[in-house]
Amino acid sequence: MINNNLIKILKEKEERVNMRTLFLSKYKSPIIQITMNIPGENKNSFLISFCFNYFIKHFDKKFCKLIKEKKCELKITKFFVCTNKNLNEIKKELIHIEEKNDFGRLLDIDLFDEKGKKISRGYNRKCLLCDKEAFVCAKNKAHSYNELQKKVNAILLNEAKNIISKEMYNALLKELYTTPKLGCVSKTSNGSHKDLNIDILKKSAKVISSIIPKKIFESDTSSFSTKYKLIYSNNKYFINKEYFLFLQKVGLEAEYEMYKKTKNINTHKGAIYIFCILIGSLFFLFNLKIDDEYAFYNKNKQEILLNILCNISKYIATPVFDFDKEIGVKKENLLGFPHIKIAFDVLSKCNIIFDEAIIKEKMTNEKVYIENKKYKKELENLKQIIAYLHITKSLYDTTTIHRGGKSGLAYVQNEVKKIIQKYELFHKQNNYNITFDIEKYENLIKDINILNDKMIEKNLTTGGGCDVLCIGMLCTVT
Repeated sequence: MINNNLIKILKEKEERVNMRTLFLSKYKSPIIQITMNIPGENKNSFLISFCFNYFIKHFDKKFCKLIKEKKCELKITKFFVCTNKNLNEIKKELIHIEEKNDFGRLLDIDLFDEKGKKISRGYNRKCLLCDKEAFVCAKNKAHSYNELQKKVNAILLNEAKNIISKEMYNALLKELYTTPKLGCVSKTSNGSHKDLNIDILKKSAKVISSIIPKKIFESDTSSFSTKYKLIYSNNKYFINKEYFLFLQKVGLEAEYEMYKKTKNINTHKGAIYIFCILIGSLFFLFNLKIDDEYAFYNKNKQEILLNILCNISKYIATPVFDFDKEIGVKKENLLGFPHIKIAFDVLSKCNIIFDEAIIKEKMTNEKVYIENKKYKKELENLKQIIAYLHITKSLYDTTTIHRGGKSGLAYVQNEVKKIIQKYELFHKQNNYNITFDIEKYENLIKDINILNDKMIEKNLTTGGGCDVLCIGMLCTVT
């Protein structure tokens, strides 16, 4: 009797051939097909798709463009049509990608000419576990399935760790450079912080973005499920108290390194907690090895993953905290981080439209103002400001309460709500389009700066909102 998984694999292989043939006929250009070399039957986990989708998103498209037709949504397969017809040059580049690191060795990047002939690399690829040719080891069954699976899993976890570390640092810097903010460090102000500046925060960002993913992803996974009793059943996650204590230990180590780097200045304590819980949730999910079929076929992969992680985070914290007694970041955790979802919604769905009729003298040609490359950075900054305001208007920010009490928090939230209302920075009936002209944009920035000055006078800050914004930005890029 033929194994059902084998039938499934063979069917997918046939679908790839049919799809490739269709695209070759339609585009009449060389086609690049990218898949992954994953041993065994389970070729479709969250860990695999996380690494693969990130690679596809950042794949160098200087000589090709992604085919985004709905019918080409195959698992762990993407097709690109070549815009550069120099096949030798393209093949050299693709070989370099496959061989530059361990993750590249899991990629299978094939190039086909206009007639569908596969362009050969000219030599066979090496085995993952030894220096012999891979096909020789496969033919002789030189390595056990468990050996190969362990090696592949280690490569994938290391790749995921590197992705998270890189994007975590980028998100921390993006949050830092978001300008203006309210009582917090930005490009133009140190806010209400006499002991903080951009340089100190950059040093802190560097150290915590390195240590947290490293400590979590390089922990021993051999007895992971047994040790932490990780169970997934009936759409519920069951996690014992020890897993939170493991993440807490990682957080304390990150705090220690942060204080050492900043000479005992607290820069990211709240962010460290959230990073540990959410990255720990992701690591938990990767170790469960749940099939990722739904996420592959749904367009909103990032949103699905965020919702799952926020759900897991609740189960991590539930055995430790009392819902009725907690406030601040711990309460957010027990609620499933609703303000991170708010940040994600604005950052991923908000579409800022500038009135095309208004063109400033800055423009030397007749293109719309928003198309100016320099201004695109300002557009990204504006979207981050809008997300930050939506977070701040309702977040129970203990950093604000610490300085101004609950009355200080109420003041900040009321002032932010006025700005959101005045400039209509909200979506109506799932319409995330927000229209600006130059005058409206400049007045918004002016009003935020005025409120920032008032908050500095009152010695208020919104550090918790900055932490949430940072996590929201991380969730939109991974």
